[in-house]
Amino acid sequence: MPISAPGRSIAERPGNIPITCSVCGSAGLAPKALKGMPVRGFTLIEVLVTLLIASVMFGMALLSMHSLDRGLQVEAQRLSQLLSFARDYAQMRGRAVRFEADGSGYRFISRNQGDWALILDEPVLRERVWDKPTQVRLEREALPFSADALPGSAAASNVVEFGRDYVDTPFVLWLAQDNQKLGIASNGLGRFQVQAEATR
Repeated sequence: MPISAPGRSIAERPGNIPITCSVCGSAGLAPKALKGMPVRGFTLIEVLVTLLIASVMFGMALLSMHSLDRGLQVEAQRLSQLLSFARDYAQMRGRAVRFEADGSGYRFISRNQGDWALILDEPVLRERVWDKPTQVRLEREALPFSADALPGSAAASNVVEFGRDYVDTPFVLWLAQDNQKLGIASNGLGRFQVQAEATR
């Protein structure tokens, strides 16, 4: 038994209790406060679960921080795909399709037997509302439709018409929410691309 002072062992000191290692069998001392308490650490499973929970919470916080910034980007990407689909729909069905938009939402209508009506046979082209109030502005070289359209609906300046022709009038559809502004550019050949406003 180890001796720290003449005639007195370390194990006899108050506040210390002798312990023995279960692996190597060597003797040692432990504070008296640990008497009766199991000595153990964290298991690998506990550490992994903790890290998983922390990473999930961090991801949720990150998404909530950037949700407003990504809102218009997601909206513009979705609308660019819908415009491409509407163009293909018009060519495959052989009838004109119009896109109408205002500050509250947008819709696609088709001309059948001389009348314009909502497209009911294709759920993808259903009428939709913006996630939040949105300013819409269309820039193009010329109006690709006649002047007899859209009584009581969206303004003619925010209307695009797709027909059976494979070449359309190029345009840029600008969307603005809060302090963000993005455009959907069409080259007239079926390509729609989301772009940011050029800095001046």
